Amino acid sequence: MAIVESSDDAILSKTLDGTILTWNAGAERMYGHLANEAIGKPIQLIVPPARHQEIEANMQTIRAGLRIAPYETTRVRKDGHELSVWVSISPILNRAGIVVGMSSIGRDITQRKQMEDQHRQTQKMEAMGSLAGGIAHDFNNLLTIIMGTAELAIARLGTTSPVRADIEEIRAAGDSAALLTRQLLTFTRKGIVEESIVDLNEIVKRLDKILRRTVGEDIEFVVRQEAALRSARADQSQMEQLLMNLVINARDAMPEGGALTVETDNVDLDASFVGAHLGATVGEFVKLSVADTGCGMTAEIRAQIFDPFFTTKGPVNGTGLGLSTVFDIVQQAGGCITVETAPGEGSTFTVNLPHALGEGVPPTTPNTVLPVTAGTETILLVEDDNNIRALSARGLRGHGYTVLVARQAGEAIKVADGYGGTIDLLLTDIVMPGGNGRALAERLVTSMTDLKVLYTSGYTDSIATLQAIRASSAAFIQKPYSPDALARKVRSVLDAAELAADYRHPGMHK
Repeated sequence: MAIVESSDDAILSKTLDGTILTWNAGAERMYGHLANEAIGKPIQLIVPPARHQEIEANMQTIRAGLRIAPYETTRVRKDGHELSVWVSISPILNRAGIVVGMSSIGRDITQRKQMEDQHRQTQKMEAMGSLAGGIAHDFNNLLTIIMGTAELAIARLGTTSPVRADIEEIRAAGDSAALLTRQLLTFTRKGIVEESIVDLNEIVKRLDKILRRTVGEDIEFVVRQEAALRSARADQSQMEQLLMNLVINARDAMPEGGALTVETDNVDLDASFVGAHLGATVGEFVKLSVADTGCGMTAEIRAQIFDPFFTTKGPVNGTGLGLSTVFDIVQQAGGCITVETAPGEGSTFTVNLPHALGEGVPPTTPNTVLPVTAGTETILLVEDDNNIRALSARGLRGHGYTVLVARQAGEAIKVADGYGGTIDLLLTDIVMPGGNGRALAERLVTSMTDLKVLYTSGYTDSIATLQAIRASSAAFIQKPYSPDALARKVRSVLDAAELAADYRHPGMHK
């Protein structure tokens, strides 16, 4: 008896009709019912309705004198939470060998199941990441050429040209395709994350007009913001993408119209919240929630909404990447996301991001595109794709830069060694045959200490390279980019370097 009481497993005995006779301390801990609350009650007390037929089948097996080998099933606690358990059931025989009852042993495997699910999800993401990353790399290279060529053509056409609108449509389609590849790279974690201190209130304000146009006139759009909102550390463009995805998801849940509310607030997550939400941590957080009054979701759909490529919108209207991208953005930012929903009662998605303690939000600037500034510096452009290399060099030369070109790292070293003048900037792809861009930059900087580096990539499958680039705060531009966007980024990197030099040596760089 002492062994039974000291066991962590739930050990109980029942009559042949399922009435509970004994209930050990392990059962009290596992199911939440005290012994005096459970004894005398039917075993259905701890069995969810969907499993009641399983109980009837088990009792028939036991009455026949047969043992039920351990199997996995579901039980329910007093507080309503379901558990995954291993259960084995044996018949209890009297001295005459007649079956008079049954005993069962239950073991809580919920945590193990969660770990197994997480492991399977990780493996699935790794496999999909390799596939999606390869697709994104090739696709981004193609988009760089399509969008860049379209931009150069538009620049040469007058506003009254009959083909201008067609080419602008090509560029717009390229922008949409680029967003899709960014989503692929986000949930497979193959993109570069550029973290900074962000103000979620400012992001909501900046996207307000776009969001209102997106939801349409038949949906009431409400914004509630905490005036003294805490700051968070995250990738700003990813936060904008997160908000847009959540709002689009809410809009699509209300085809007949309704109300959509975006809210920001400060929240403190405690141990009780963390215990009920896998992946959450205790501390100060910034909350962003998006609520709708739409159709809501069943438990079965809710369990799949963050799976890549899962969609209820059909193949024409949904990619299945929107919410999976949101989930991975939140994870990369060290936060958590929760969902409250029920059929016919709408849904509320709540994102909690860690408070960036002691870090203020930098002054905001209007969300305008900076004008392209010409330059006279020398740039070493290293790109293995012939078309992208030619397009990028053409655009930069058009802005006054001297551009040296190389196809891969070895060739770049030869070009640099053979050039008689000063090279001001290395613009290099990260993924190249014959050596990656980071190794090339490290090699060249040893002999050209004032060389500035700007990385670019469609994606990289090297986690170590990604981490090193993030840690170094190196400049980066994501493919696909337009010639003007590249020129603005190059100018930004060079100007930042000149400002830093002026600070170190006043008067020497006038």
